[in-house]
Amino acid sequence: MLAATITKVRREEPAIRLFMSDGSERSTYMPQGRAVGLLGAPHAGVNLMSCYYPRQTFWPERRLFSEEVPHYRWSVTDQTENTRLTDSNDWTDGYYSFDIEDADNDAVRQMEDVRRYGQDVRLTLTADLDTPAEDLERIADVLKQFGRMELRLNHEANGCSWFRFARNVGQMAGEEARRTYYEISQFFIRVHELFGRLAPNVTMVGCYNGPGERITKGEISADALPHLGDDELGLMYKLPGIVVSLDQYGSLHCGWPGHAVEEAPIIRKFAFHEFGGFALTPYELCELVIRPFQAAIAKVRGEPARIDLGELDFDEDFHGPEIRAQLVFECYEWLRRHPGIIGSITFYELTDMGGLGLFRQRAYGDVEDVTENIVTDVYRRVMAWDEFRHPVEALAPVGESAERVELTWRSSCDAEGLELTLDGAHRAVDFRKSYWRQVVLLGADGEQSYVYGDEAALELPAGTQAVRIFAPPPEGRDNAAGGFRTQVPVPTIT
Repeated sequence: MLAATITKVRREEPAIRLFMSDGSERSTYMPQGRAVGLLGAPHAGVNLMSCYYPRQTFWPERRLFSEEVPHYRWSVTDQTENTRLTDSNDWTDGYYSFDIEDADNDAVRQMEDVRRYGQDVRLTLTADLDTPAEDLERIADVLKQFGRMELRLNHEANGCSWFRFARNVGQMAGEEARRTYYEISQFFIRVHELFGRLAPNVTMVGCYNGPGERITKGEISADALPHLGDDELGLMYKLPGIVVSLDQYGSLHCGWPGHAVEEAPIIRKFAFHEFGGFALTPYELCELVIRPFQAAIAKVRGEPARIDLGELDFDEDFHGPEIRAQLVFECYEWLRRHPGIIGSITFYELTDMGGLGLFRQRAYGDVEDVTENIVTDVYRRVMAWDEFRHPVEALAPVGESAERVELTWRSSCDAEGLELTLDGAHRAVDFRKSYWRQVVLLGADGEQSYVYGDEAALELPAGTQAVRIFAPPPEGRDNAAGGFRTQVPVPTIT
């Protein structure tokens, strides 16, 4: 045995929480073991996309967006002969179905997988505004088992003409539009109150769709963003304890998949009608949209408020890989310097059939055959920036006579662990018991690498200076009030 100092520690919240979205209407969910392996580290949390539309003619089948599947788009540039909609119950958002009749549905398995790898769950859920209370109660009963998590309900409601729940409100006018926006807000408030009683571990996320080019062109003012009045969507954003979120892309090919972009890389400004999408510069995105939105929300709430960026990316369909990578880097560089404005960021998305993924899928359903490019490497570097890393606080030394220690995992931003500071030619850690764990290996230069497993021992790579051990829930669910608790033996060093 060789000498090592063992200390009980607690992982805390970083300056800005970093999220990744995994699985959408354009992609397949990638299991976290593979995702973390490809990226080299976990995120603070993972956003999952789901829907609850039991009146759909094909429920609970999942239908992905394609030229053969009708989807919730109404713009002239996007609609094709094959995507025209005739029956309202054929509308789909393309997300995984949250089927409450199936205790092992896709969304549940994904939530278990996310937490097993030491990340928090953010569940995006779209649902009809008249969803019965008993159905919502059953959903709450499921979610309360997954510890501290977030529910992003019916996102991008303002001006929405692409999700079923909003009933094409973006094409309405006058009293009909005002009433529909108010109904969307009231549904959010109703769910917030219900979850406050039945699943208080769930934090609600109220998401606004970014004004994009409209604000940069002066068509609308940042001081008067549409539909934020109390008679429309405003009341939901005033709820105490919720996260206020903005979905705003630097560029987005809105016409995907029905309209190909054949002139990439596009290195000039262009109008929506040219390519069925838009593009902003990093300055326009950050200074003319994100910063003013945060100020507007602080004004609506009557108090300082950091915002969440619920979906953020630049579309490779327009820019090509090199320019896109530079735009992503510049945007995250601005965000890391503004923790007073930004509380969390979600990159949308991990894999994609189009130009939004860190990894491009070749075929739906196959996340083994994916390709990466320069933006993937840029993002790996971004993940290692200090502003996105979890600080670790030392709690107390573990005495030499201690045999076991209790560790509690509450969330990725509040987790107890052990830190072993090495002294000598250490070669392995003997955990003295097989249990599921997340191990962080620290090098002399501050480099961190992550290892997951339940083997009794772990060989240490050369240059390892310290080892941190955490015990996230092996089945993804809490086993005690407020977290997952486990008794682990004090490890030894060989």
